Amino acid sequence: MLDLTPQSKKISIQIGGMTCQSCANRIEKVLNKKPFVQQAGVNFAVEEAQVVFDATQASETQIIEIIHKTGFSAHIKQTNELPIEENTSIPWRLIVLWIINIPFLIGMLGMMSGSHHLMLPPIWQFALASIVQLWLAIPFYRGAIGSIRGGLANMDVLVSTGTLTIYLYSAFMLFYHANHAMGQVYFEASVMVIGFVSLGKFLEDRTKKA
Repeated sequence: MLDLTPQSKKISIQIGGMTCQSCANRIEKVLNKKPFVQQAGVNFAVEEAQVVFDATQASETQIIEIIHKTGFSAHIKQTNELPIEENTSIPWRLIVLWIINIPFLIGMLGMMSGSHHLMLPPIWQFALASIVQLWLAIPFYRGAIGSIRGGLANMDVLVSTGTLTIYLYSAFMLFYHANHAMGQVYFEASVMVIGFVSLGKFLEDRTKKA
């Protein structure tokens, strides 16, 4: 049973950017570690947090800032706040990501049927993978940094470290062995992992808000 004091204040916070229950657990853990937070709970399904804190030691702005540093967007939910109309269109980032994925998919299907000439030349693979890894994958890096700051490792950490390792290894094999026998490159793996995970996140978000 929570013992409330005259200084206790309860607020509802709308949170954006959560992709799984572990995200909600991470925010709870970070908030509950703070000495001025008496109780914090996060509901992943409705993307909302209920926080009780000592108003003499912290402010609403500080609570919001803590969530921001954890890697999520947040704002105080007003009592009479109307539901925000969700944008159901496909994000431009996902569209560009899958346009880049198409040549890799064609190449892999060609290799499965014995048509190895359908695979892009390694230098083109590197160029397209660089666009994905250094630009389109930025949301994964942001989520990973926020997760690590919160003391946990979520799916963003796994995707970021895994795909970046594959990308750097393949780039090394491409350029270091430019004058030697070419080693195997795996640019398609880094691109497709980010593509499928991004698609999965989008479909999960659509389903959750349907």
